[in-house]
Amino acid sequence: MAPQFGRRTEVRLVWRALLSCQPFPRAFDSSSYCLSAAELADLLHAAGYRDVDVQTAELDATWPTAGEATSTMLGTPYGPAVSVLPADARQQLRARFASKLGDSVGGVTIRTASNIARGTK
Repeated sequence: MAPQFGRRTEVRLVWRALLSCQPFPRAFDSSSYCLSAAELADLLHAAGYRDVDVQTAELDATWPTAGEATSTMLGTPYGPAVSVLPADARQQLRARFASKLGDSVGGVTIRTASNIARGTK
């Protein structure tokens, strides 16, 4: 059975794993793109939208192994920082990230969350 975590625990687990593997300082700084549901609603209101509704959707992502889960990094905002590393540095980063995620018989499951917003202009 894959390990199951609460949403906040999973986000912190992935965040800590990434931070421990940073190829250079602030490489994985999320402050430029992460917004809470309240912050997103505030921005939409400030942009002139009304009847703003922001919902947080959660989805479990599962990979057969921690090694395969490391490919996820390339599809995140961190992907470009990882992609420009030399091949040996990329492999070391992936190995460290995989070791932080850990493996289990059922694979690795991480709950992801996305804010979905709508409003009327």
